[in-house]
Amino acid sequence: SGALSKGDAVECRHGGGAQFYPGKIARVNSNNTFDIDYDDGDKEEGVAAALIRSTEAADSPPREVAAPAPKAAPRPEVTFEEDQRIECRHGGKAKYYLGRVARVYPDWTYDVDYDD
Repeated sequence: SGALSKGDAVECRHGGGAQFYPGKIARVNSNNTFDIDYDDGDKEEGVAAALIRSTEAADSPPREVAAPAPKAAPRPEVTFEEDQRIECRHGGKAKYYLGRVARVYPDWTYDVDYDD
């Protein structure tokens, strides 16, 4: 079985949610994550291999993602909990926006639902 590579058609759980959406591998990152270009035009960076499945033809042998499961990151000094109200810099820009922590990932990154 081969590893996923740039340009491969996949289905991915956008934002770590339960539903899979079709897209393509836009980039294989050196930290064993993938950037995804979804068929609907959305993009997502740093997606864990566990959230991706190949859409190989049924008569082809299944392919497995080569990236190993990521190791748990050490807990940072400051962390947030799901549903906690926060101010956050969207996209790492300078301005802060009000929001709520929607999801906490094992690597201490977060999904944020902004108030706007």
